[in-house]
Amino acid sequence: MNVNYEEISPSDIHISHVRGMISRSLDRISPDDAAYLFATGKSELEIRNALAIHLHHNLAPGQIAIREWKRHDLAILDSALHPLAIIEGKVWSHTDVITRQKLMNGSKSIRAELENDIRKLAEVTDTYSGVAGFITIVLFSIDIDESDSLVEYRDVVKYASLHRRGIKSMKGLENLMHDAHGKLNDLLNNYGEFIYLPLWAGSFHGMTVKSEIFILKPERTLLDEYRS
Repeated sequence: MNVNYEEISPSDIHISHVRGMISRSLDRISPDDAAYLFATGKSELEIRNALAIHLHHNLAPGQIAIREWKRHDLAILDSALHPLAIIEGKVWSHTDVITRQKLMNGSKSIRAELENDIRKLAEVTDTYSGVAGFITIVLFSIDIDESDSLVEYRDVVKYASLHRRGIKSMKGLENLMHDAHGKLNDLLNNYGEFIYLPLWAGSFHGMTVKSEIFILKPERTLLDEYRS
C-alpha cells in the first residue's frame, strides 16, 4: 500500500506546504463542530490539536509532532529530537482585526502578540540551526442575527456583543471578513511572506460561523533582527 507521508525538510518547506497540511487536517473537525467550538470560546487549541493528530498519523517515519515543545505551540522533530519546523498560533475575531486599538496598540494587541511569536521563533532558530518557523493567525466570526436558539444568544455565544458590533458596523458578515482581510494583509506585509486558507463554514443554533487562517513565514532578516 502506498502511503503519502507528510515529510518535512527544513531546507525546502514552504508556507504552501504548511497550508496543505492544515487543509488535510480539517476533516478531523466537522464544520458544525467547529462552529460550536468557535461560538463557545476561542479555539486555538482545538485547531492545533487537529493538525497535531493529522501529523501524528501521517508524518514520515522518524519524524514526530509534539505539542507545547519548549513553549512552542507545535513542533515537528526528527528522530534525534532536533526541531525541523515550529508552528505558533493565535486566534482572533474579525472584529478584533478591524478595531485599530486591538490590532495595533498596546501589549495585548494583535501586532504585539505577533511580534512576541516572532521573537520566540528567533530564539529557537538561534539555538537550533536549520529549523523552519511559521506563525498562524485564525480569524472567526458568528452571525448573531441568524440565531434560532430558544435561549438568548448572549447566553450561548462567547463574545456575542463583540461579533454583533463588528457585523453591525460593517453591515454584514461578508463585509466584515473582507475588511478584516485587508487590515490583516497590511499588517502581515511588514513581517514576511504569508498565505491564506478558508477553514470551516458551519452553523450553531442557526447562526453562520466562519473561520479562516493566515500562515506567515517571517523573513530571515527579521528573525536576525529580533535575535540581536
